[in-house]
Amino acid sequence: MEDAYHPWIKNNIFAKGLLVAINTKLALPISKRLAKTNITPNQISWIRFLLAVIAAIFFAIHSWSYHVIGAFFFQLSMIFDLVDGQVARIKKMNTVFGRYFDLMLDLLSTIVVIFGICAGYGIDFIPELISVERLSRFLGIEINIWMIGMLFLIALLFEKHLLAYEHYLEEKFNIERVKEKEKLVEKHSFLKYIPKGSVTIDFRTFVIWGSVVINQVVLFLLFLAFIETYHSLVRIIFFWKIAKDIKTGIDMV
Repeated sequence: MEDAYHPWIKNNIFAKGLLVAINTKLALPISKRLAKTNITPNQISWIRFLLAVIAAIFFAIHSWSYHVIGAFFFQLSMIFDLVDGQVARIKKMNTVFGRYFDLMLDLLSTIVVIFGICAGYGIDFIPELISVERLSRFLGIEINIWMIGMLFLIALLFEKHLLAYEHYLEEKFNIERVKEKEKLVEKHSFLKYIPKGSVTIDFRTFVIWGSVVINQVVLFLLFLAFIETYHSLVRIIFFWKIAKDIKTGIDMV
């Protein structure tokens, strides 16, 4: 089916996701301009983090209009998340430290934004950290926006850890062999019924951005937490199967 599409669509939208493909196009002119300056990719990563902090501040204000402004800065931060990598490639400044520094700030940016969203949808910032605002009951448990936000972040951290381990497997063993095994696992699991973008930063960004705009954060954070948790469980199955296949005594801890 993908063969019927233009090569750019195949190589970008299908491979990366729609939002990442669009952001890549938007980031390229910025990257070309910044590449002519003395700015470094790591400095751009800090700019990306600063934009996320600004977004979180707007999210924390108890006003839907400010939340929309926060969503704009969040989207802008995602564009700069691509700019640092593009500038690094243009200037030939790719480093292992830069790669992990970018991943660290990416995770911190998400945490800051989620905290901002939780603050914006609570009554007060400090009291909400101590008391429980009753939004709904699920299986007899009082649920509030902070609990939902923490649930999402725990699921995200779990998924990030497993993703890092997958990169380790790809570097240690033949990457094509690892990818082939992953496809077999996905083919025989429920994951094949979930859109490809549902477990990427592309989809995660779109859901957070969209949920703020339409003012349905609680339901969408629960949805994201479920998707992240499910994908992590699938990755655990994948790691177990590939470790068993390679028979190298890999430490799965």
